[in-house]
Amino acid sequence: MSGARPTLLLSFCLIAAAADEATIRARATQSVALLQRVAAQWKTPCVSCHHQAMPALALDAARSRGLEVSEPAARSAAARTFQLLSGLDRAVQVNDIIDPSLSEGYMLMGAHASGIAPNLSTAAYARHIARAQRPDGSWATFDNRPPHSAGLFVSTAVAARAAGLYLPRQRDAQRNAVLERARRWLLSAKIESTEDATYRVFGLYWTRATTAEQSAAARELYALQRADGGWAQVPSMTESDAYSTAQALTALSRTGAIRRDHPVFQRGVDWLIRTQAKDGSWHVKSRIQTPAPISPPYFESGFPYGHDQVLSCAATAWAVMALTEALDPVRTPPKPLAVPEAAPVAQPWMETALFGTADEVAKLDPSLATPGGTSVLMMAADDAAKVRALLKRGANASAPAKSGVDALMVAALYRDNREAAELLIQAGASAKPRDAVKYKASPLPVAIFGGDAAMVKLLLDHGAEVERPMTLIGNFPATPLTIAVGMDDAELTRLLVAKGANIEALDEFQMTQVSWAALGHKNAALRALLELGAKRGVKDKFGLTPIEHTRGIAHFGSVTEQILRAAK
Repeated sequence: MSGARPTLLLSFCLIAAAADEATIRARATQSVALLQRVAAQWKTPCVSCHHQAMPALALDAARSRGLEVSEPAARSAAARTFQLLSGLDRAVQVNDIIDPSLSEGYMLMGAHASGIAPNLSTAAYARHIARAQRPDGSWATFDNRPPHSAGLFVSTAVAARAAGLYLPRQRDAQRNAVLERARRWLLSAKIESTEDATYRVFGLYWTRATTAEQSAAARELYALQRADGGWAQVPSMTESDAYSTAQALTALSRTGAIRRDHPVFQRGVDWLIRTQAKDGSWHVKSRIQTPAPISPPYFESGFPYGHDQVLSCAATAWAVMALTEALDPVRTPPKPLAVPEAAPVAQPWMETALFGTADEVAKLDPSLATPGGTSVLMMAADDAAKVRALLKRGANASAPAKSGVDALMVAALYRDNREAAELLIQAGASAKPRDAVKYKASPLPVAIFGGDAAMVKLLLDHGAEVERPMTLIGNFPATPLTIAVGMDDAELTRLLVAKGANIEALDEFQMTQVSWAALGHKNAALRALLELGAKRGVKDKFGLTPIEHTRGIAHFGSVTEQILRAAK
């Protein structure tokens, strides 16, 4: 039956003695306390998976097994993390866009684990995530930090989960279609890492795959277990690590692939118990070796291990989740304390504008707006029929919110939305950037995150500036071409170069797009750049060439280097 929990049978010649329940409970409780101590120290504007969303998931798992959780501390951390949901302006405008699938996806998963009920803000973010899905069923990602945040399996599974959790009832048909497309992609794509295999298992469970489909994916994952009981990130790594081990155990147990008395599970739990540090953490070494800034600037987050603290924090959160799977669930787990900071003050017209039909929207006053200036037209900008109805009633196409964002910029967020954008341009909206917008965002770079070539071409044909950068989360200046390469979008890379983007432009680090593609192993975009004649031997301020950048992240494979060496 579709969506049922598969039960799999395995045999192992060597079975380690299982850790006792009291030991597991004590070790997991110690790790929960550590995660809660560092939760208040995350300092960047993005919602991180490793220090915010994953610890929220770990706390949810701890509650379900009756482990001690400081609810006031958890509520305080959730309030800081999810206060961005308190107003619809940010959720509709998405003016802090960085990576729809993972940034917004993990945010919604963390919100769900923190007990945040569906509201209009969570629905607006879920709408954006759902519309970022590619035609093949996957979601792209700008990120390139393995083992987490690198690869299409994690971006696709996380995005599908977030959309499934928070798309509103009015979008049930859309939810079903999104999950089905994701399921098909997850079944067809090739795994290259334990992270891929783990998120295939999670993703197929979340997208309601059949028992047979889930069982086949689970067999691939538990076949990767090493002789010591752990899992390694990729085949080329000789040592097991806590991140991959805990993640694999959590996926296999939560989806019903194996029971906790199974040898695979017991050996994995014993590996975690043996390798836990005295402070309750697990140390996992970062594979990021490059001097180039592919993460926010370094700061001490309160977690141990210096350069390795981000990955080690994520690993510890996963380890809590894995260890709790070895414990009996409590009959009535405590609910997290309410987080009123994470819910907007909504009015009926807002829900109609966001999720009503075109006929319903046509009855709204076109001058309606939030106190922050997010108009009814901006809320309806993902739908050409609703845009047309509001423009016909006199809505102002070019009126900005207090942030400087207007309806065209919101329309540009969504794939397959060219018609709505064209209507707005015809009614007076401008594709040219506004100087006052946060992070210097404008319709063009926003549209590139969505991967819609028709939208990008429309904007370029109406005055969008092909070389103007926006500053991602306030830290990284990124031109439209930088974003296209980062999203590994070969079609948009070619289009932007054809429209005048400088293929050899040097950034503040004297790095070219070829170097960034090589460092991030964005192979589709790299091939496009090389076919367009981009140079492959430029040395940057670090003294590195693109080929040397392919080794900036350890154990990422040799395909990217082979592409560069084969180029003429």
